Amino acid sequence: RPKNPTVIPAVPSLVSSASGDDVPSIYQVVLPLPGYDVIYPQNEAGKWYSEILEEDSLKLEDLRHKVKDFALPGSYRHLMVKPEDVHYTIKEYTDPLTPLIENDLKSLSSSPPSPNHSASVQLSAESVDHGEKEQAKKRAVVLEFTLPKAAYATMAIRELMKDVTVKQ
Repeated sequence: RPKNPTVIPAVPSLVSSASGDDVPSIYQVVLPLPGYDVIYPQNEAGKWYSEILEEDSLKLEDLRHKVKDFALPGSYRHLMVKPEDVHYTIKEYTDPLTPLIENDLKSLSSSPPSPNHSASVQLSAESVDHGEKEQAKKRAVVLEFTLPKAAYATMAIRELMKDVTVKQ
């Protein structure tokens, strides 16, 4: 990554041979964010950028401006990224109001949590419910991972949950 965020790195076109020996990884594929200083794909997807701008009576050349703050050089964003530092824990709980993770406010305002933090919260919640019928145990997965900037966990979580991305 360049140290100067206004400098857009050169991006080579990924073209595989007919034999398929040098098929690029999906993690190498980048999409251009609109701007005057990016290379657009020479295919149908590349045409979409121009068509979308034309809907607003704009052209790619219009993204240049004498005033730097109004210029839009563009950039590139990876189509897919791999999360790093992936960890998970499976927690059992009975009370749906029991916090499964410590929030920032609590961690800033209190001492470090004990290793048995979730267990102590669960026990205190169960002790309050002595007079009521016993609740069924539920299971939760707590995920932790790191993504680079401009990558969002939403799609990864939807994939894990097998949730529909687009409403029809």
